[in-house]
Amino acid sequence: MKAQKGTRMVSISRGFVLSTFVTTLVSFGMSTWLLAAEGSVLHSMDIPLNVSSDTIVIKVDGILPNSCYNISKIEHAMVTDDDGSPAIDIGANTFVSPGYCLQFIRPVTESIVFKDLEPGSYKVRLFEDNRLLIEKQMTVFESHEVDPSE
Repeated sequence: MKAQKGTRMVSISRGFVLSTFVTTLVSFGMSTWLLAAEGSVLHSMDIPLNVSSDTIVIKVDGILPNSCYNISKIEHAMVTDDDGSPAIDIGANTFVSPGYCLQFIRPVTESIVFKDLEPGSYKVRLFEDNRLLIEKQMTVFESHEVDPSE
């Protein structure tokens, strides 16, 4: 009789441990998804403020917080604002894959090269999922011109 009680206790203990483990996994997965759904993946944009028009490189950086997070290709477009001023819009869409997520940080870096931009002042805007994150101003000079602030 004691052996059966001991066996039952082991069975109950194993069941308890297993259900606790499954509950922990489900809770961990849900908290991971909630964490991933908050905040932005893209977090910085390095642009030259005053530059010649030959070649301009804009660098976009970000962090994917876990293995479920993914980002589409970072794209850019030359646009004209409502006031007629030129702008460069840079953006990407993020998405979260369903399931359990491995907790590790993956860096995202993209360099966008522009050649022979027209001289002038440009707004450079960074979007993620159609939400404006960063807006900066960049002045482009003709390649033979000298930056007046230097």
